[in-house]
Amino acid sequence: MTTTEHERDRAERSGDERSGDEPDLDERGRDGLGADGLGADAHRRDERGRDGDDDDRARDGDDRARDGDDRARDGDVRARDGDDRGGGQPVSRSSWSRRPTWIDVVAGLALMGLVAVLDLSSPATVAASALAVVTGALVRVDIAQRRLPNVLVLVVLVGTAAGVAVAVGTGDGVPAAWACLLGLVVLVACVPLVHGGGLGAGDAKLASVGVVAASLASPSAPLAWLLAVALLGGVHGITAVVVRRRGTSPAGVTIPLGPVLLAGWWLAVVAASTVLDAS
Repeated sequence: MTTTEHERDRAERSGDERSGDEPDLDERGRDGLGADGLGADAHRRDERGRDGDDDDRARDGDDRARDGDDRARDGDVRARDGDDRGGGQPVSRSSWSRRPTWIDVVAGLALMGLVAVLDLSSPATVAASALAVVTGALVRVDIAQRRLPNVLVLVVLVGTAAGVAVAVGTGDGVPAAWACLLGLVVLVACVPLVHGGGLGAGDAKLASVGVVAASLASPSAPLAWLLAVALLGGVHGITAVVVRRRGTSPAGVTIPLGPVLLAGWWLAVVAASTVLDAS
């Protein structure tokens, strides 16, 4: 073999060795790329997870911020309500309505003077005096809250019961018994109206106790009271519908009946003691 042929053989063997090593290199490269690809995918998933967590935290922060704004607005509204009521601190509606005012005092004194002027019997004077003390407060609370507090109606009940006791003690037990029976009839008649939603429970209690007090004042006072309530209630209802707020349907107008009952009671007692009984 010549030198040239030896060189060619060595070159071919070197080329075969290199070609035999190339698949290993290719496999190592593919393995490396595969590992790198899996690592990159895992890294991207981790980043997406972190981004998702960040987004959730951001949304939670926005929700908390909105809740804080809502609470702040509610606080401002309560503060404005407190300022509108005349003080810097918010005052609950119930406590504001139950506080005695100078109107209650003036109305009570005026009605007590009316009771003193009228020629009423001792039982009627006791019952009418109790009603005079709480008339102003009952009217004010019913206009503000559309309800008659039990504690105020209880004052009328106690005064009327005292009047009945005085009537029994002075020998007028029969008229007092008829007055109590009439009050029971009115209460039973009001029960369906209360359950049907057409009459408030406070109105029913005031009507049943008031008719007893009216009967102690005069036998004709209950009928006069019924006529006065029908007249005043009709006028009050029509006026409330006419001056209702814009956008409110007539069926949605609520009418406080307590002021009508109380005004009708005093008109009926005055009419019965001065006009009806005198004739």
